[in-house]
Amino acid sequence: MKTLIITTALLVILSTIGYGQKPIKMIEGTTLNETKLSNTEQTVTPDTKSNNVMQDKGWRIGVQFGNSGNNSKLTGGMQTANSRFSKNIFGAPSMNIVARYDFNRHWMLQSGIGLNALGFGYSISENYSLLSVKKQFSDLRTIFPTIEVPVSISYKSNLNCKNSRWVIGAGLVPTLRAKQTIDKDYSLTTEGTSTNYLSSHSASNGGASVLVRWSISREKVFRKGSILQASLLVNMGFSNMASSTVNYTLDNQNYTHSFSNNGSSVGFRLAYFLKPFGKH
Repeated sequence: MKTLIITTALLVILSTIGYGQKPIKMIEGTTLNETKLSNTEQTVTPDTKSNNVMQDKGWRIGVQFGNSGNNSKLTGGMQTANSRFSKNIFGAPSMNIVARYDFNRHWMLQSGIGLNALGFGYSISENYSLLSVKKQFSDLRTIFPTIEVPVSISYKSNLNCKNSRWVIGAGLVPTLRAKQTIDKDYSLTTEGTSTNYLSSHSASNGGASVLVRWSISREKVFRKGSILQASLLVNMGFSNMASSTVNYTLDNQNYTHSFSNNGSSVGFRLAYFLKPFGKH
């Protein structure tokens, strides 16, 4: 019996030395399994909770601001313009209330409602002083407000070590606008005589139109689950939403050009989303 006990003890010691391990010192009142489980809970639980806040299913709501420029194309009138005349890309600010639903780590649905605008801009270059630049251009600008309700599906890349990722999306943008006509003119007064120097007649067709939108975004996910997102948007329209005819007189010659705007534009948006509903 003593031989068996001594042999067993020698085997345990040799086995421990052979594997390069130190004997495990047990904590009084605990078992090996309980000790391992306790250590696992201490190291895994905080990361899992943070990961759930940032990645799990959930609704977020936020605000979005930006600016977009839409261009118009020539549809009639004279093809040759005076060198002092220019048609400008129309830039307008936008404001949206946005909402998103994250299905999982890689896919989300985004929608909202907001105010945008389209229009026309014209200018004529003027002589000016190099010592005091006050008025280099005479401008006309016509604005037509629109309401947009975008819906898009987006793919999200994995978060990097700084909790940032890329988001690529595509969707449709239904827009609503009122039927409206706006006349504008820029007159010059010389020697007591007023001359119709630059004028435009612009009209919004009214009703609804649908644009196709592509977007690429970079977003930062904060520790508590809120998100800051910067996006580049490209809208493509397929129907005429507004039209404009411009008239101007330069060098004793009258010019007339007609343009149309289908809502196609390129813009930049900055959005901030609150943490997901129900996440603490």
